Amino acid sequence: MYILTIEKVVYGGYGLAFHKDKTFFVLNSFPNDVVCVKILYKKKQSYFCQIVNIIKPSKYRTVSRCEKVDVCGACDWVNINYDDQLELKRNYYKEIFSFRDQHLEIEKSPQIDFYRNKSFFPVQCNKNKVHIGMFARNTHVIVEHNTCYLYPPILKNIIEIIREWVIFAKIKPYDEEKQTGFLRYLGFRCSTDLKSILVIIVTKTNRLNFSDQLVSMLTTRFTEIKGIVQNIQPFPNNVILGDNTIVHFGDPFYFDSLNDFKIKIHYKAFFQINKNQALKIYHDILDWIDKDDFVIDAFSGIGSIGLYVAKKARKVLCIEQNLDAVASGIDSAALNQLNNIEFIHDLTENHMYNLLEKESNINVIIFNPPRKGLEKRTIYEVCKSKIKKVIYMSCDPMTLNRDIKLFKENGYDLFFLKGYDMFPHTWHIESLAVFIKM
Repeated sequence: MYILTIEKVVYGGYGLAFHKDKTFFVLNSFPNDVVCVKILYKKKQSYFCQIVNIIKPSKYRTVSRCEKVDVCGACDWVNINYDDQLELKRNYYKEIFSFRDQHLEIEKSPQIDFYRNKSFFPVQCNKNKVHIGMFARNTHVIVEHNTCYLYPPILKNIIEIIREWVIFAKIKPYDEEKQTGFLRYLGFRCSTDLKSILVIIVTKTNRLNFSDQLVSMLTTRFTEIKGIVQNIQPFPNNVILGDNTIVHFGDPFYFDSLNDFKIKIHYKAFFQINKNQALKIYHDILDWIDKDDFVIDAFSGIGSIGLYVAKKARKVLCIEQNLDAVASGIDSAALNQLNNIEFIHDLTENHMYNLLEKESNINVIIFNPPRKGLEKRTIYEVCKSKIKKVIYMSCDPMTLNRDIKLFKENGYDLFFLKGYDMFPHTWHIESLAVFIKM
């Protein structure tokens, strides 16, 4: 056991402390906390710890909304005032980008609670009781909530009806260790106004007992449900969704809006978790688009960014590897009568290089890559091309900072950098960077 005083919060949401030339990273801790901790594990010369007792609480510990925050892995800071959350994020955001003496903005989220439009809940059986909730931090043990401030409360009501069906139909939840059982996850996708909800039942095999009863139980009580689909994931791994889908009711997609645009979203397609905050980022992206621009929207998902900028740009090409997302994007373009946008089904890394050689008029590329950021080759190919402007939306400031350095070393200047709180109550930050070739 160690008694530590937390100096600050760093990337990853950990409180940082030092003691006798040792570095400690402490879960769920805040500046000026004095805590007694136990070591969970050591990584290189750093110790990762869990609080055993709070000896003197930080000033940040002023709210108590969720009693599960210390064990649940879904969020980190739900019991911290929102302005304080932004302050903590702003402090380590500046350190990542070495802007300690400059103002670096973190845009507030328009919606702080219940903002997630996508949630998946693991299902387990323990002592003959069905558990549906979130994984405890660093485990695969389920934590159940009376109220979770991340997802809309209506989903909790739907979960309880599904729990009744699971018990009635004697559906066996999946056991990861024994690789037995059937029901793996319950998933939900929903529109911002909550008038369209998809229910996703993830199972090990395609058999689903009493599926008609499930459809009846849900649709008679929740008119918001527009689709009930079963996804089959037969493999013993942590991948949530499999390749095969059975539609038991309605459609495997729903509709939402981007201001005056109507968009179609397949249940397996990527779309931003916090749509209202995403719209703020899209608006900032649009400010960097000119009417004569020929744009690539790379890692486009359903093409929400590409669709948004197509109303201003001359032409947009979206590249996306998920076929369901591509189909959604094509349908959304037709719904909005956009004739200057095309969708390409391929890996960005596979297709972009040939595209840059063939289309000499492309002058803007928008990246929205996964957390790992861009491959070095991708950056080098862009830097060799005639791309004048690079717009980079990132969900990980560490990989963005790495990629900023590569772009700057290869002829691009950073003209714009801003953070956005896409994920309130967590330590995560979304970013937008704009580079121009000089």
